[in-house]
Amino acid sequence: MQREKAVDETKNFYLKSQSIQRTLREYSDPVVYSVYTGFGYNAKRKFDFASVEYGNSFYIGGDLFIVLSPKITLDLGAEQRFQNKQKINGVQNSELRSIPTFSIFNL
Repeated sequence: MQREKAVDETKNFYLKSQSIQRTLREYSDPVVYSVYTGFGYNAKRKFDFASVEYGNSFYIGGDLFIVLSPKITLDLGAEQRFQNKQKINGVQNSELRSIPTFSIFNL
């Protein structure tokens, strides 16, 4: 279930977004690394005031996990995502988007 709010309307949607991802993971003590790619599909959402089509997306990325001690890990990641055009009531309101993401996590 996915709960979305648009303008003054809140609505629940079921199975409107799906994704598939493929990951290749390898390790060489004390480092674990992975490369992944995926596709995200967004079905049309119907609100009382409009029909919204979010863009589908394709992404590729990688993660690097470095074990610094038995209790501390440094995690680094990067992802590049491309998203199609978005439409509201059949009218395009965005272009192809390129969304880079970088992350650092320490536990």
